[in-house]
Amino acid sequence: MDSPENTHEVLGIVSTIDDVLEELGGVVTSQRASDPKTTFALEYHHSCVSHGNEPFHLFTFTLSTQRIVDGSKVRHYSFITWQAPKHDQYQSEEQQVKAFMQQQNISLFDDGSGEEPSLSPLN
Repeated sequence: MDSPENTHEVLGIVSTIDDVLEELGGVVTSQRASDPKTTFALEYHHSCVSHGNEPFHLFTFTLSTQRIVDGSKVRHYSFITWQAPKHDQYQSEEQQVKAFMQQQNISLFDDGSGEEPSLSPLN
C-alpha cells in the first residue's frame, strides 16, 4: 500500500529483456534527476503466477529506490514483468541484467535468504 514514505508503480508486462531494462533505466534516470544521492536495488525472479503450462515464462523485476527527504527514508518501488519466450535457460539475458546493474550502479536486492536473483525457470 502506498504511503508518503513508500510509493509503488507498475510499469506493466513487456516482451523483451531490452524493454525491461529500458523501462527500469527510465526510472533510474528520473529518480537520479530528483536526487543524485538516490540508491537502488534490484530483485528479480520467476513469477509465481506462471504454472508451466503457458508457452512462455514470466519474470518479475522490482526496482527499489531509496532517498532521504527531510531526514526520513523515502522508498519507491517499480514493478515490471517480462513475458519471456519459453527456454531452458536465459544466460544472455542474465548477463544483460547484470551489465545494466553495473552500469547504473544498482545493488542486488538482498532478502536475507542467501539466494541470488536469477532468470531461471521453475521446473
